[in-house]
Order: sequence, then C-alpha cells, then structure tokens
Amino acid sequence: MKKKKILGVGLTHKALAVAFLLVVSISTISVVTSGDGSSTVNVYLSPSTVVVGVGETFTLDLYVEPTAEINTVNLGLLTFNGSLLNVTVSKGNLFSSTVFWPSPSFSIDNNSGKVEELLWTTN
Repeated sequence: MKKKKILGVGLTHKALAVAFLLVVSISTISVVTSGDGSSTVNVYLSPSTVVVGVGETFTLDLYVEPTAEINTVNLGLLTFNGSLLNVTVSKGNLFSSTVFWPSPSFSIDNNSGKVEELLWTTN
C-alpha cells in the first residue's frame, strides 16, 4: 500500500536563538491494521530537516506506510520545544472525512510543548 498522510503539523518559529536544534518527537503512536498480525507500518515525519527564521511558519507531515489496511491510529503524545515553536494541527488524507477526528481529549499546549490524544478510526 502507498504512504498516507495522517496529519500536518504547522509550526511557527517564535523565539530568537543563536544556535539550536528544534526537535519534534512522537512519544506514543498505535496503529491497528486489518492484517493477520504480521503486518508492518512505517511511520515517519517529512521533511526530516528544515531551516527557518524567527516568525517563519513551516509544516511537518506525519505519514504512515502500511502493508495492510489501517483501521485505527492513536497518536498519544507529540512533543516539541514550546519556548521556540507554536504548533497547529491539520487533518491528513489517511481516512475519509467521516472518521473521528480528533478524540474528545485532544489538546495542544504550546506553552509546555505537547499535542495529546489524536485518534482516527474507521470503526
């Protein structure tokens, strides 16, 4: 199966720093497929590196590349440096528009640098 975009993470560089590394990390992600239990799913952010100036906005896209049909994806925690970045999240093309997006407990906390509880499901 071809890769599908789960979400786009819009980031705005909001602080001046001489030299630093901006890191966006996915701490917890669960993917349920309709396969036989031996299915694999590659998950990755794209682009892997980006150079931006203060006040510039850029997007990181989260992709999955499954070997079987996906039924559910739960992104438990995405973290980032809240003192340097401001985050927004937009839906990708993984499922149709009829799926649950986001979960009731979904939250973005730009101060502490956390995006929590995104859920997509076909059930």
